[in-house]
Amino acid sequence: MTAPGTRLKVVVFAQNRAFFGTQLLHLPLLHNLKKWGSDDSHDNTVILFSPFKLNSAFVQSGIVDHIEYYQTSLIRMTRMLRSLRPDVIVSLRPQSSWLNLAIGMSGAPIRLGYQSPGSHFFYSHTVPRNTQIYRGLNYLNLLKTLQPPLPLPDFFLHTQRRAERQPEQFTTTICLLPGGGAGEFKRWGIENYLQLAHALKQHREDIGFIFILGSDEADYVPVINASPLALHCDIYMNESVENCSRAMASAHLCIANDCGPAHIAQMLMRPFIGIFSNADGDVEARIAEWFNPHEHARTITSSVGEAIHTIPVETVKTLALELLDNNIPPANTLN
Repeated sequence: MTAPGTRLKVVVFAQNRAFFGTQLLHLPLLHNLKKWGSDDSHDNTVILFSPFKLNSAFVQSGIVDHIEYYQTSLIRMTRMLRSLRPDVIVSLRPQSSWLNLAIGMSGAPIRLGYQSPGSHFFYSHTVPRNTQIYRGLNYLNLLKTLQPPLPLPDFFLHTQRRAERQPEQFTTTICLLPGGGAGEFKRWGIENYLQLAHALKQHREDIGFIFILGSDEADYVPVINASPLALHCDIYMNESVENCSRAMASAHLCIANDCGPAHIAQMLMRPFIGIFSNADGDVEARIAEWFNPHEHARTITSSVGEAIHTIPVETVKTLALELLDNNIPPANTLN
């Protein structure tokens, strides 16, 4: 693409979805672009364009140098891109015709995007947008047109070194993620999670639990603290991506609803159980795009038409014990 060691200016157009999980899925792609063709003396300059306010993790992690918030304006965007003179443009918005046109007129020598009607006029390299694979891998597929990307876990293994908080040291650690920002239909329920923790503790006395919570789960904290398991629980509330990455990298198993922070565990490729609702009968499509399948990852769904909280605790417990029996060590590199 360019001579090794050349510092590139890279513009990335983020997906037009504000959910935290969707934003997290950008991080491996941005990490790859930051390191792309660079050497140990410097990284590339990455400018992220977004139509909405992004989580502070992007700037705090140093993975982007600047965030540009924009509105729909073909002329203004074309002028801005031509003024920036980027070496590379990557777009995750294949259905935005005006943006495709602006990128096509930008003058950037390398323009990566997904195939869409007329995309070959605007982009130098395109790939199919495959919604039948995990979205994080779908993003990385854009880079395969030029060189093999760094693997999904790479960013999170690196960023956990910057964690300011160290998790409780349990002999066996299970991360529990009972959130679901999109609504209650995604939440298995804190009562189910605590019953599961109690059942697992009866089988394995050495287990401790890290609860990863956000603002919407603030009411769970007193419930956890009032339970008999409180002394064996470490609660993370609104923690940084770095701290959550450190906690999940140290875990022997992560069990989660279909929620934003669960993607950290999935992209770290930790032993993982994803709990999904099938109330609408369309769970297979969600799993295809939002679940990262690997040897030690499993999904459990409710029956067709049934709410997520109807999934039996015993079913999740049995699968959790099976995965723990594999004795997969922590992924963190600090111990």
